[in-house]
Amino acid sequence: MLDRDTESAEGRDNVAAASGPDRRKALWTACAWLAPPFAAVGLPAVFPPGADSWYPRCLFHKITGGYCLTCGGTRALALLGRGHVLGALHMNAVVVAGVFVMLAVGLAHLIQACGGPAPRLPRMTRKRLLLLGAALAAFWLLRNIPVGPFSLLAPR
Repeated sequence: MLDRDTESAEGRDNVAAASGPDRRKALWTACAWLAPPFAAVGLPAVFPPGADSWYPRCLFHKITGGYCLTCGGTRALALLGRGHVLGALHMNAVVVAGVFVMLAVGLAHLIQACGGPAPRLPRMTRKRLLLLGAALAAFWLLRNIPVGPFSLLAPR
């Protein structure tokens, strides 16, 4: 019987903690995480990239002929905005993954702002940051190898 009373009191405390300044902070945090992916996907969907578009060309590709880490990103975002997830992944998987990560973190904070539990996101430790950097560097290098399965990483 005591456990039930304790659980209900804890439940009320969690609801109370999600109100006021904490709730506003969670809502602003959610907006900060959700606005960039919606803008990044919405703008190219409304103004698609093309030969006569106002989007800047990749300087790295122009000078070296190779693909930078974000080459194909604008086209990927345009395809994502039109609902073509597989086509977007073919253009640039890293940009698409970044959009989905930002949406997931933003939705977790939005759930908290609506009274749900606080998001339990993994901490970005030095080791994880180095692994992320190594993975991005590997993607950049591998997408410039014009043979075998690596050519699938280049924008098409």
